[in-house]
Amino acid sequence: MISRRRLLKAAAGLSLWPLQREPYAPPSVLDGGWRVGDATALGVDPRKLADAVQYHDDSPFTKSHGGAVVIVHKGHIIGES
Repeated sequence: MISRRRLLKAAAGLSLWPLQREPYAPPSVLDGGWRVGDATALGVDPRKLADAVQYHDDSPFTKSHGGAVVIVHKGHIIGES
């Protein structure tokens, strides 16, 4: 049987557990978030960028373990999957 002391300790511990966290959203560019850029304007061949993303998506490791890729060039996000 659970003692009153253990029950109170458990209740006190649960009260420290956060009820619900707000979903994460990155800050806006004005608040220091990532800038999104046009690959062509930044000097990146869009076909090669598409090939890189496709390579990632078709990778056996990505398919078996899941994964994501973010491609950053000169401080701008230019691709993601």
